[in-house]
Amino acid sequence: MNDTYVEYGVKQKGTAKTFLCKAAFIVAIIVGLYISTLSQFLYVVPVVAVMLAIYFIPKFNYEYEYIYVDGEFNFDRIMGGAKRKTILKIDLENVEMIAPSDSEEIVAYNHKEGMKDYNFSSLMPDAKTYTLIGSVEGNYLRVVFEPNEKMIEAARAKSRSKVRA
Repeated sequence: MNDTYVEYGVKQKGTAKTFLCKAAFIVAIIVGLYISTLSQFLYVVPVVAVMLAIYFIPKFNYEYEYIYVDGEFNFDRIMGGAKRKTILKIDLENVEMIAPSDSEEIVAYNHKEGMKDYNFSSLMPDAKTYTLIGSVEGNYLRVVFEPNEKMIEAARAKSRSKVRA
């Protein structure tokens, strides 16, 4: 068994949406504490707000893990450092091209209609991202991710014509 196995992960930077959601939970806890001072029967409000915050706030912390196994890419999302979910699997045979996101070849696909977009990058402005153009079950897709050099070289070794550096 000579399978090539490479894995790499990135932590996604928080967006304005995730910041606002976290802030809303904190405000709800503070308001709940104030309301609970009005009546002894309302003490349950901050308790429920804290329990909801403990449950939901870790879900806003995303990490993405890319796994390349002998011609197949798996993209997993890890929420809160605990729960893993495979978002996308694509075989290299169904990939048209993998190239740096700012390359001219990828820019030509930016205006193509009907493509489903995935962004599995860290959202950091200085990150070196690659874009994968391919299809799964007849649906065209564009995947932005941040592989390491070892993963790019492994994919290039399998299909040199599809992987550009």
